[in-house]
Amino acid sequence: MAVTQMIIVAFAVTTFLIGAILGLRFRVVVLIAPVVIGFVAIVAVGIASGNSAGFILFVVFLGLTALQLGYVTGAVIGCFATKSHAREDSAEIISIEPRLYRRSQG
Repeated sequence: MAVTQMIIVAFAVTTFLIGAILGLRFRVVVLIAPVVIGFVAIVAVGIASGNSAGFILFVVFLGLTALQLGYVTGAVIGCFATKSHAREDSAEIISIEPRLYRRSQG
């Protein structure tokens, strides 16, 4: 039983990381292919291993949920990384701006 639990945790962590990588780079439409492939692969391996339908559904739910949560996490990290990079650029523009535009002495 402990080996099965370790395999399930490793599977969930792996799918989470795959989702995070996809979230950093792609839009949400890219999740369609991994969801379909993951569903088919999990069901096929579960049936070939002789597992019960309840266990197969649990692993499908766990894998697809971890993939989607990883995607959201990666997208949020990518969003903040882009915004911090944009802030650095805007700080340079603001520091240059006073030199370009002087207030009237009037």
